Amino acid sequence: MANVLRDQRQQSYITHSLLELCSQRVFQIASGYEDSNDLRIDPISKMSCDNLLVSENNLGSQPTMCWFENVPSRTDLYRRDEALVDIFIDSYKRAPCYFLL
Repeated sequence: MANVLRDQRQQSYITHSLLELCSQRVFQIASGYEDSNDLRIDPISKMSCDNLLVSENNLGSQPTMCWFENVPSRTDLYRRDEALVDIFIDSYKRAPCYFLL
């Protein structure tokens, strides 16, 4: 998913890549955090995102996650949706059989 989003941030200020933010958000949602709660130092969240517990590398903060959720343009959202469809289709070895009622 992170590959289809455009990163227009000033590169010298970036601490977390789009891939890191995307995986952090997915794990937050899977853990039941629907809002962009500030879990940057939460040990379980850090473990799920492959961050060492004792490292000083925190996850994205609440403002960063809020930015991540609100910055995509229509084009970004369309490309994201196309990627999801491609991933879904590629998950099948052959086309599924559907029965219409």
